[in-house]
Amino acid sequence: MSRPVVVFSAAGYANLGDDAMYAAIVELIRRARPGAPIVHVVGPEQRWVDPEGVARLPYRSRGLGLLRTLPLLRRAEALVLVGGSVLHDYFPYAARRWLRMGWLGRCLGVRTIFIGCEVYEPLTAAFARSLRRYCQGAIRFLPRSERSADLLQRHGARHVAAVSDPVFTLAGAVHERLAVGRPRDVIGINLRPVTPLQRQTGLTTDDLCGRVASALAHWRREERRPRFRFYSFAATGEESDAICCELLQRRLPPDIPIERAPLHESVQAQLADLADVRLMIGMRFHSLVFGVLAGAACLALAYDPKIDALFRRLAPAQIVGCDFDPKALLQRLDAIDADADAIVRRQDERAREFARQTEAAFRQALEP
Repeated sequence: MSRPVVVFSAAGYANLGDDAMYAAIVELIRRARPGAPIVHVVGPEQRWVDPEGVARLPYRSRGLGLLRTLPLLRRAEALVLVGGSVLHDYFPYAARRWLRMGWLGRCLGVRTIFIGCEVYEPLTAAFARSLRRYCQGAIRFLPRSERSADLLQRHGARHVAAVSDPVFTLAGAVHERLAVGRPRDVIGINLRPVTPLQRQTGLTTDDLCGRVASALAHWRREERRPRFRFYSFAATGEESDAICCELLQRRLPPDIPIERAPLHESVQAQLADLADVRLMIGMRFHSLVFGVLAGAACLALAYDPKIDALFRRLAPAQIVGCDFDPKALLQRLDAIDADADAIVRRQDERAREFARQTEAAFRQALEP
């Protein structure tokens, strides 16, 4: 009987990006190791329905709870840690938990892969020490940007290969399923409050929403006025999303209403809700990844280095800097809308290329 592959992820915390990353990893494991048992290690807070055929191993998230995984890890072929921004310095406790899990795998001689992770500067001294302590040895990192790969290597990681977001491995199936969807007459929007990086420029959340509203108010498609719809992608951000949506609506003329899309519980339902979106204007990372998967032309509002890193590879002409200049926004909107069909084809080609690169790197990381 095949040895199990153990997965440790952030799925089930009401963030559709993390849920999609986990679904993509399960798909990658099934392609690389057909028939191998998959076990998902989950904490008590994780509300998640695993795909058919995936077993669950609950653990307590504090104290010595991770030690419950020892018998499983001793007989596992590999341990796969699914990252996202879990190594971000804003979340030191969660980051150390992921690294400790990897350390357990390393101590037991289990092939350990950390895929899709992001690392940010500056690191606190304590977090940098944790990173150096747990990264030593055979942990194989597959971060989703060259920037993160460089930082990991500087802090002691030895086996690093930059890939892209694992969610792109779902690209083909999703795009083909949505290709015959509803008429695409919606402009999707996702904004978030300003970050510390943006505050350094004096930008406030009200300014941010005002600049986006100014561009939208001056932008018209000749054949018909577009419908605007505001999307959320994580329950943890719904409150701040609601604030941004309200500020945006206040700044727009009364004859330009903004619909508020519901936050769906599953990745599949969220993608289906994007089937009539022609253009996605997004700040949050996975609002743009989901837009690409759903076949919408995307405009990236690069509030964070991870957004900039992704779109420098995916579509450099579809980025607006973190100052959100209304003139630049308007120019990008016009250019993208005029060439939307060709842009979607190019996005899909790049997404499939990212998927092939990620799958190849993951297969290689699984090998002894």
